[in-house]
Amino acid sequence: MKNKGFSLTEIMVVVLIIGILTSIVTVNLSSAKVKGRDSKRQSDMEAMAAALEIYYAQNKAYPIAKSWNALKDVTDTSGKTFYPTYISSWPADPKTATGTFPKAYIYYYASNDTGSMFVVDARLEGKGTCDSSIVLNDPINDSFYKSGLVCADNDKNHYRVVGR
Repeated sequence: MKNKGFSLTEIMVVVLIIGILTSIVTVNLSSAKVKGRDSKRQSDMEAMAAALEIYYAQNKAYPIAKSWNALKDVTDTSGKTFYPTYISSWPADPKTATGTFPKAYIYYYASNDTGSMFVVDARLEGKGTCDSSIVLNDPINDSFYKSGLVCADNDKNHYRVVGR
């Protein structure tokens, strides 16, 4: 009588192949999630910049605020607050909203002292080719007020939207 079935070697090869395929799929899905969250960050910042331009058109200056959360409570010349008057929903970072990395991925806002320029900035999870001419932390330097992918010391890039 002949034994029917698979040998231990054949089973181990199949399990190994399944394991390799699973790891490839997992890495690709993880990469897609990172790209999706980074795209959401960039789109949220563009929406914020559009709201800031409306604010500027009505008030002849951008809000002078020291932080992202402080921007939410800024009032215009008529006494209306920035949120919800100029932007209907306040953007929450996609990573922060899930409860992980509560302070690593947040939006930043800065303006110069006269309110003639602003920066909305967020750290990205993914990497890309950054513009080394953009200054990360020096609001007095004109190179601080440039839009694009910013190089950071911690090996994480930032995306920045600027208004002038």
